[in-house]
Amino acid sequence: MKKVVTTDALKIGKFIDKISLDSINEDTINSLLNYVNNKYDNIDLLNYLVNLITNRFNNGVNINDNKLEKYFLLIKGLLIILNQEKYVLVIDFDIEKFDFLDNYKEYCKELERDELEVILNLIKDINEQVDINKQIDYAKMKDYDIERIEKLTKTVRELSSKIGEYERLLRISSNQNKKDENSLNKTNKKINEQKRQLNEVRKELKIANGRADNIELQLNKSNKENEKLRISLVEKQKENDKLAEENSCYISVLEEAHKQNLELKEENAKLSLIPEELNEKQLLDEYILQLLFVDKYTLYELDKIVSKYNPKFSIDDVKESLARLSSKVCISPVGVVGLKTEYQVSAPYIKKNQKLLLENSVKDIVFISDLHCVNSDVCEYYIKSRLDGVYDYCKRNNIEVICNLGDLVDLKLSNQNVDKEGYEFCLELIERANKLIPYDISISHAIMGGNHDADLLKYGADPIAMLAFDREDLIDLGYDDAFLKFKNSDFIGLHHKGVPKEAKVKDIIQSGKATIGNLDNKNLSAFYNHENSYLDLFGHFHKGRLDVSNKYGIIPSLTSDRYLEGAWHLKFYYDKDGNIDYLVIYPLCFEDKNLKATMEIPYQRIRK
Repeated sequence: MKKVVTTDALKIGKFIDKISLDSINEDTINSLLNYVNNKYDNIDLLNYLVNLITNRFNNGVNINDNKLEKYFLLIKGLLIILNQEKYVLVIDFDIEKFDFLDNYKEYCKELERDELEVILNLIKDINEQVDINKQIDYAKMKDYDIERIEKLTKTVRELSSKIGEYERLLRISSNQNKKDENSLNKTNKKINEQKRQLNEVRKELKIANGRADNIELQLNKSNKENEKLRISLVEKQKENDKLAEENSCYISVLEEAHKQNLELKEENAKLSLIPEELNEKQLLDEYILQLLFVDKYTLYELDKIVSKYNPKFSIDDVKESLARLSSKVCISPVGVVGLKTEYQVSAPYIKKNQKLLLENSVKDIVFISDLHCVNSDVCEYYIKSRLDGVYDYCKRNNIEVICNLGDLVDLKLSNQNVDKEGYEFCLELIERANKLIPYDISISHAIMGGNHDADLLKYGADPIAMLAFDREDLIDLGYDDAFLKFKNSDFIGLHHKGVPKEAKVKDIIQSGKATIGNLDNKNLSAFYNHENSYLDLFGHFHKGRLDVSNKYGIIPSLTSDRYLEGAWHLKFYYDKDGNIDYLVIYPLCFEDKNLKATMEIPYQRIRK
């Protein structure tokens, strides 16, 4: 089954929002699959919807009742289609994932909302479809798959014969006339096409063999009392074994890879949980560090928890481990073990230079920066009114993309230590930002982390990644540097820092000059002056301005700019080749809570 990517998940969400409850049928499902360019089949769509509802139930995410009813109607319709087409869900899909009833009741209880009778009836209908699936006549499906296997086997032989003939012709053609390149290329193309078809048929054949084996097991369980059928199955199994011998090399490789994959998953699962066995000193050190990341323990507590999972380790072993970790841990006079500041958390991986690919049909983008969501109700209300103004402006002007250049959240009012309590404070701040950012299914909000967002990383929390995980409308652009890439050679560089240092800004801006030597980050200089960059945009400085001669602009702060609080609206115009011809910049400022354009600034990059 294919995993639905984020972009297609947004498309599916938009499609479901537009349809009505009365129009959900088989045609609706086919239209939905066409809407995502036929990349997925019924099983893929069913897997996505089931996982989507299960995850949101388990995480206590509030779902609109109308949308929840649509989700269940689509799942019911998919099950009906799959049963009609004789898909064996008990083999191809985890049936336990369809047990929505308890999850739905627990979900309603957690959110203190009433259970809907229509939802309960839909869950009942879904369970009935699952029961119908369990009653599929596996004997008939067995005959169908055997016939299909025979056809596929015949096709494999025919294609193999054709490939041999083409290869023979190629050798003859090569010996007769090596200069005839066109003839050789055409023959090669035919051979490659036949090989591709052969590989596709072989894949189908392997899938058919797998289904045949699974159906064989189901048939043995449900028809043990039928001796004649058992004899017939034995004969058919012999035929399948003969066919399997021809593909033994492929099956053995697949089984070995599957076995290694299971072993790797099992090993990773053991490493991610509390280990049952600590066989090496290195593992003991890592385990103790893991305990210290979560809480502070005394030597007695460490000895107690370690010996619980492996009695062979004594308190002396724990002390020796702490001695080895002396560069990373410290022990207070009362015996409390804690990590030194620089080792207290494991910061998440910082993603750099993330790319957001845009269609050339995108005409308008609103750029914002430096919201600084902090632990203050007054400031939170002030920022929320600003964000609402941005979304209202986008809806009025049919703008579907907002690009945020950093410092969405800010810990400056917190007094937290780098420990478990500090991590919980970060989670509360991220949750506040999650509620603060408006939601509109038609607007995608791409966020790049800045230096204040990065302050949360030392606590072990990645605010940008966590927000993007919880919200389908938010996109993670990593930290410090990213770029908007269009479906051509042009891109817009996005940065949080790296423009001239604040100490030199006044003189440089007055003279209208900015050179590579004035940049904060030397590693950023090459990226900033990239030949293919159409324009570079920066956040961070709370001083909105545009330097046309040096091809960069600074987005004003939405809440605390030194010149004029607001945002930028960029309108793109493309040439006949799909490249950016020119763009118009509309600086935006607030009148009460509404954003309005103050002027129009045309900008065109001079191409070499």
